[in-house]
Amino acid sequence: MEESLSVRKERILIVDDTPERLRYDNFKALFGTDEVIHVVVKGDDLFSPPFFAQLRNLTETFDYIPGVSRVISLPQIKNAVDPQDKWSLERFANVTSQVSIFQRYIISPDHRVSGITLILDAQADHYAISRNVAASLSNLDKRYHAYQIGMPTVSIALSQYTQQDFLHLPVYTLLIVVALLLVMFRSAVEMAIPMFTVMIAGVWTLGAIA
Repeated sequence: MEESLSVRKERILIVDDTPERLRYDNFKALFGTDEVIHVVVKGDDLFSPPFFAQLRNLTETFDYIPGVSRVISLPQIKNAVDPQDKWSLERFANVTSQVSIFQRYIISPDHRVSGITLILDAQADHYAISRNVAASLSNLDKRYHAYQIGMPTVSIALSQYTQQDFLHLPVYTLLIVVALLLVMFRSAVEMAIPMFTVMIAGVWTLGAIA
């Protein structure tokens, strides 16, 4: 149940032997899974020491989550281009402003929002990762607001909503059927046979779906 719905839909809806599918599989084999979670963090100035420290803490926390193969964030990029940590944040801001790929993806135009991308392993437990990410974001400083997006997160939400619907809809449907049968037959005894038939059909249908 915890397996990513998007992965299962991908296998069902895409024909395996098409050239496009083969190129897609080759791409995934070369570059890894295309399943990512993008964490959006909002604050005042992302190049200020407090904001940047929050991004660094989140990056280090996400990097230790099982199933996360790589984390892409501003602190991680700074570590790569400035391994001795000699640059000021102002200088780093000037350098990153000249890289177009960072704009609107990792850095917002007003420098108030930054993105952290989590690249997941192919067989990662998306539910467990999303839960760990949510727990990390709950410990974020109250001055900042953060949330996670991405296909794994959407798939988990859809799965949870579907489960909730299956818990409530059969009950509501049964009550409506009982009300309609009472109106039609006006007798509990005469209503028993069609009601039994409806219940058998419902159990059969839910069992087939499961």
